[in-house]
Amino acid sequence: MKKRNRLLSMLLIIILTLELVLSLLPEEIAEAAAQKTLYIDFKNNKLLENQPTPPIDFYNSSKTFSINFDVSNYINGAITSCQIEVNSVKISCNNNDNRISRILIGLEKTIYAKGLTNPGHHIYRLPGGLDWEHKGERTNIMQFEAADSTKEGTAKSMYPGLIPNEGHIRQLGNEMANPEITYYSGWLYSTNDLRYNKGTPPRLNESSALPDYRPEENMNGAAATRSYDVAPPTKFYKSLGDAATNNASAEVSSYDVSSIQLVGASPINSGVEPYSWGKFIAEGASIATNQVAVRRQLTQECDGDDTLCLFDIPSGNHEDSDGGYPINYVMEVNTEWEATTYLYSDAKIIIDYTAPVQPDLGYTAASGPPACVKVGSSADVTFTYKNFGPSTPAVFKVEYKVNGIVNPSYTETIHGASNGQTFTKKITYSFNNTSPQDFTMVIDAVNAVGEASSTLTNNSTTVSVTAKSDCGGGGTGGCYAPDLIGTVKAEKSFISWGQSNYVTGTLQNTSVNYKYKFRFWQNGTYADLPDGTWANKGTGAFEANYYKQLDGAYPGGFIDGDVAVEFVVWDQSTNCITSIGGAHFEVGPKPANRPPNFQIGWFKASNTTGTQPDANNDPPVVVGDKVNLRAFNISDPDGDQVTVSWQFSSSSSTWVQGLKSTHGLNVNDLKFTNLGTTTKGAHIVTAKACDPSGLCSTQSDTLNVVSPYPIPCINVPSRVVAGRTIPANAINGDCSTAAPGRTVDHTKDEWTNKREVYPTPGPETVMLEVTDNRGIHSLPEDKAVKVINVVEDKPPVAELMYPSVMTRGTFSVTNNTRSD
Repeated sequence: MKKRNRLLSMLLIIILTLELVLSLLPEEIAEAAAQKTLYIDFKNNKLLENQPTPPIDFYNSSKTFSINFDVSNYINGAITSCQIEVNSVKISCNNNDNRISRILIGLEKTIYAKGLTNPGHHIYRLPGGLDWEHKGERTNIMQFEAADSTKEGTAKSMYPGLIPNEGHIRQLGNEMANPEITYYSGWLYSTNDLRYNKGTPPRLNESSALPDYRPEENMNGAAATRSYDVAPPTKFYKSLGDAATNNASAEVSSYDVSSIQLVGASPINSGVEPYSWGKFIAEGASIATNQVAVRRQLTQECDGDDTLCLFDIPSGNHEDSDGGYPINYVMEVNTEWEATTYLYSDAKIIIDYTAPVQPDLGYTAASGPPACVKVGSSADVTFTYKNFGPSTPAVFKVEYKVNGIVNPSYTETIHGASNGQTFTKKITYSFNNTSPQDFTMVIDAVNAVGEASSTLTNNSTTVSVTAKSDCGGGGTGGCYAPDLIGTVKAEKSFISWGQSNYVTGTLQNTSVNYKYKFRFWQNGTYADLPDGTWANKGTGAFEANYYKQLDGAYPGGFIDGDVAVEFVVWDQSTNCITSIGGAHFEVGPKPANRPPNFQIGWFKASNTTGTQPDANNDPPVVVGDKVNLRAFNISDPDGDQVTVSWQFSSSSSTWVQGLKSTHGLNVNDLKFTNLGTTTKGAHIVTAKACDPSGLCSTQSDTLNVVSPYPIPCINVPSRVVAGRTIPANAINGDCSTAAPGRTVDHTKDEWTNKREVYPTPGPETVMLEVTDNRGIHSLPEDKAVKVINVVEDKPPVAELMYPSVMTRGTFSVTNNTRSD
């Protein structure tokens, strides 16, 4: 007996010890950390659970791409954090009740294409057989006389030959050309689009010209053709090599069409040479176009070789009825192109969440009957709940209260719940008065399944329903449609300011073609969605998204606080309308508004993507150079939409003031490229970035532009004597300067009164004008002027230096004879 008592005592001590130890242990962990990676399929706008092989590269024409995915079906638990990785860069994502959203920024990529263009050179031998006539797209009609060498022993010129530098303009409609001579090559003429001459490339405007990438003096006199708008290829590729082989697997079909630029050209056939190309704004135009200029010496007779020329009149002697001879010389060249696209590569959403490790019962939805429940009628209140945690075999009860009192007839006994299992309960209730009736669901009040205390907060919810004494319509038919039974629910019971909330409606009878809308109420006013109009829906679910609009407010201008929702349905067969109510949610308070953040800057033409303005770096921008202007690093601390507007008209610079009209700019665009500079000086531009409420921030940047014209300067000897020869190059313009990146071409110096000998004494005025290596001549007002004081050529002065007193012996005599 004593032995048994001792055993009992020891057992009691063990039990007490275990209780003490267990009481000191932490509570059972209710949730475990977990991670899920989902891969974005941009093309099909869906998520993939398995990583694609190879990773998906998605190219898009826009720098930004907005995603919005509901990930509820992919995770079982509460999201604690999430990141989006795209182009190997991780950014945080926005999580709104398992709906992941974010605006992604694409990686700017250059793509390539190759093409062909044949602008041709139409030229016409006049009926007399000696003169030729041609015209470009934007040139005058020019006539010139061919050299005798082109006759080749016949009475007629057999080919144009080298085009002389002078000809005659024939006005459209006149039979005869003007007798006055017009020079092809010259800064003031557009006719240099017809004839190549080194130093006078095709003109863009009064102060600038196209670049000549192949300046060759021996090509002077070649025919030139300028295409003002070259058609780009339709297919672009990831690399130049892919473009050369038309590699279909490397084709990029989505790109920014406005970024397409002609960047290179090369010959196909011998003698046909592209010499200028790029994207420019031609004189009189408002937008930039891709242009190319091609030259060819027309020193061969057309002989049917289609790489040389084509006959405009294929048969016979190829002459027209007047005896004229029209032909078209081939000017086909290869073209190389670039465009901008935006890459979204290997995009994925990395979600950290807590997965329950204990059963977790909770409600998912609670909805009342139609908004209009007539006193004396019955209607349903529906509850839905789910096991968010692992499966449990435990038996638990779900109780339903009406006005706080449990109604045993509604109580359910559930024998276990598997992971993710959903349950639905409909309570049919008779409404006998107009007092509010509160319906409450309580799940597992005694915690039979062993939930953690931290997950018990979603085990109860309440729906309030108020019956009406009269359910008259008020719709177009003024009638009540009792057959339109359905539900309305809000996805979330609370949203922070700026978040959206989906509302859905369902109907029991979906055989009729209904129209519907959702009506949102706040403080006695309402707003309808979608867009305040009736929407068509045949069967299935109805939904709308209550969201903060672009103006920064919710529909109807609603503020924070409670929002009630009605599902309004119009049965067109009976012309009756029913409002189904019972849902509401709360919008959190609006935070204090803050202005947007952004930067602006001037960039060199070659800098199309950078965020460090460099237009004022060395070498400086010269009048005629192109620059880019853009806004960047745009954000709003409140998540509002930002609108940028350029304040061109308020600038102190007349050039900046005219940018909008000159280039057809949209003041709300974020970037502008290839803006041609026309005026030297400091040019300040200002932009505003505003949110929908009108709160704005302002940024300015200044562009410094220097003159393109060279400045002449004269060096002269310190002494010039009348009648004497001045040493070679003693009078020179070596101190003349050109714009940065250019040099003065002293072979083109224009001197006035520069002589080897000035015959008479007195002041002599010497003047100089210079030209740089791009053919830009100094301005008349900058002409260098130097006055030389020519001195008289006097006879020599004899002078001997010797001692005034001399004695016999040695003495010194010095000859100081000189010429003044």
